[in-house]
Amino acid sequence: YKDKIKNIKDKISNAKYVCTTADIWSSHSRRFIGVTAHWIDEQSFKRMSYAIACKRFSGSHTHDRIAIILNEIHSKYEITNEKLVATVTDNGSNFVKAFKKFGVHLDDSLFHEVNDNIDVVDYIENEEQDGNEHQSLETISFEGIISPLLPPHQRCASHTLHLVATTDILNGINSHENMKLLYNDVIKKCTSLWNLTRSPKKYEIIVETLGEALKRPVATRWNSLFDCFKQLLKFLEEYVKCTEPIAEALDILQGEVDVSYGYLLPTIISAKNKLQKIIDADLIYCTALVNLLITSLEKSGIAACYNVNVPPQNFVHMDISNDGFDFDTENEGETNIANIIGSTACEIEFQRFCQEQKNDISILHAYPIIKPAFMKFNTLLPSSAPVERLFSFATMFDTAKFNRLTDENFEKRVLSKANSIF
Repeated sequence: YKDKIKNIKDKISNAKYVCTTADIWSSHSRRFIGVTAHWIDEQSFKRMSYAIACKRFSGSHTHDRIAIILNEIHSKYEITNEKLVATVTDNGSNFVKAFKKFGVHLDDSLFHEVNDNIDVVDYIENEEQDGNEHQSLETISFEGIISPLLPPHQRCASHTLHLVATTDILNGINSHENMKLLYNDVIKKCTSLWNLTRSPKKYEIIVETLGEALKRPVATRWNSLFDCFKQLLKFLEEYVKCTEPIAEALDILQGEVDVSYGYLLPTIISAKNKLQKIIDADLIYCTALVNLLITSLEKSGIAACYNVNVPPQNFVHMDISNDGFDFDTENEGETNIANIIGSTACEIEFQRFCQEQKNDISILHAYPIIKPAFMKFNTLLPSSAPVERLFSFATMFDTAKFNRLTDENFEKRVLSKANSIF
């Protein structure tokens, strides 16, 4: 265990930019805070991921205590704020308040509100000049305790989409009486079917009849409800069709190895375009639902970057033709990069990069100005799903068999198991 942790520390020390994810997990009478670390290998551009904490969190998990513990974990692995791009968490009020009160607040369009007039190239050129301003941020203190200076905060895009697919959908369904009656009737019947699987005898009959077991939804993962509906289908076919773009977006954003922050905007744009095309289909029950999903996506803040002048293909330099993205560019025409870009060395390189025909990520080695910008902004993950997967390993040891484990040994077992998979 000690050798593994030392190895992780050595790898983090060699990384130029690091992103972390954090979450709190409750089980029976105990709470734990989990943290994972992620970065991109500078040579292979491969995503590196490790679990670095599954620490017992006694007492109230208030925003100030969250800030202290996160700072301790980052310090333990020598992850400085200069290296730490951002920490990704869900939308829990305690996390939001912790970063609002004790975090670094950058005027950065890639992390916070978008300035429609910002120029991508100007931002890259001025980044080093602005770096000194980031170090002069005010540190907030409280009652004699040295305030931990947290990194910038990134809300989990997957959790926000989860809220769109649960809270917003239910509010929309409840506002339309006919759809409400149909939905409640279907959910009641589906729940009756799902509950049958609790009986071993009935479970065997279902498997024998259908050839497979019925999936059951998990309250904290909306995608599981989508999967269950898709399995039952028939009457639910239209509901599945209308919510599939959201489910596909969640599957992409909750990835870890092959997903970075650059996937966020193309994924959301594609989901919205797919929803708009569904409206044109012959829907019987769910037209209002699709309109509500589009509105919720726009209000959620995830798609705040829509007003840009560069085509979505240029945000992530990858082959998007077969990745399931839908940018609906038939009527937009070609964007002439030459009309946007000037003549500085940075602008010329950016122009060459946008016109590059190859899609292999290794071409970044040929662009010394683009490469560090790519490394920095794509180090960030769009979702905090990795730390939630960490808690899946924690459940393996949170049983009667291991009830004599100390908190320290519990964390060692969880991290050893998680890092053998990561």
